[in-house]
Amino acid sequence: MDLRAHRVDALVLRAIAYGEADAVVHLLVRGRGRISAFARGARSSRKRFGGALEPFQRVEALVAEREGQELWALREARVVEAHPRLRDDLHRIAHAGYAAELIHELTRAGQPADALFALMEDFLTRLEAGVANSARSSCSRSNRRGSRRSSGRARGAAPKFLPGARDSIPTPAASSARGVPVRRGRGRPWP
Repeated sequence: MDLRAHRVDALVLRAIAYGEADAVVHLLVRGRGRISAFARGARSSRKRFGGALEPFQRVEALVAEREGQELWALREARVVEAHPRLRDDLHRIAHAGYAAELIHELTRAGQPADALFALMEDFLTRLEAGVANSARSSCSRSNRRGSRRSSGRARGAAPKFLPGARDSIPTPAASSARGVPVRRGRGRPWP
C-alpha cells in the first residue's frame, strides 16, 4: 500500500535494470538522505521518466514510501540539471562515478545528508565546467624522472619497519616448511 507521495529534489547515484522494463534507482534526496526506489516501467516509459534516471543528474522526482518495504516507489522524474558535458569525457565520467559510489557507501538509507547533497551537486557542476585529469597523467610525469621505486629509495622514502617487524615476515624457507605454497622468485606466499 502506497502512502502519500512526495515531490523531492534528488541526485541520481545509480540505476540498476530490473527485469525487462523496470529499474531500481538509488537517489540522494535533499532532506531525506539516500533512498532506493523501484521505478516500474522506467526503461519503457518515456512520458514518466524520459531519460531522467541516468547517473549524475539532478532530478525532481515524485516518490512514495511503501509501508513495510525498504524500496520506495518512484512514480515520475523530471530532469532539473543534466550535466551533459560530464558524458563527453571518460575522465569526467570516472570522477563522477567515483564520487557517486563514495556518496552511496558513506550514507545510510533514510538518514538526511544535506551537506553531502550540496557537496555532490557542487562537485558535479565544477567537474562539468573544468578539466578532469586522471591520476595517471600526474604519475607519468614522475615516471619520466625515473621509476617511483628507485626515486623513492633515493629520497629516503623506502618503507621502514618497526623494530622486530622483520622477524614476523615469513621467508620462503619458513613458508615452504609449513606447507604454504610460495611464489617462485618472489618469496611470498600465495594470497
